[in-house]
Amino acid sequence: MPNALLPAVERILRPRWLYHVGALVLTSIFWWSGLSKIFGFAQASAHVPRWHA
Repeated sequence: MPNALLPAVERILRPRWLYHVGALVLTSIFWWSGLSKIFGFAQASAHVPRWHA
């Protein structure tokens, strides 16, 4: 079944700009996690005891 979807996905992602949009969408969870940790460092590090004053 997954192999049957491969040609359809390749056809959709063939245009260069759609390939980049697809890559951004698929990796957005990692970008969002990293950015939220950078901008909310106090909250992200709250569970680490050695960083508390």
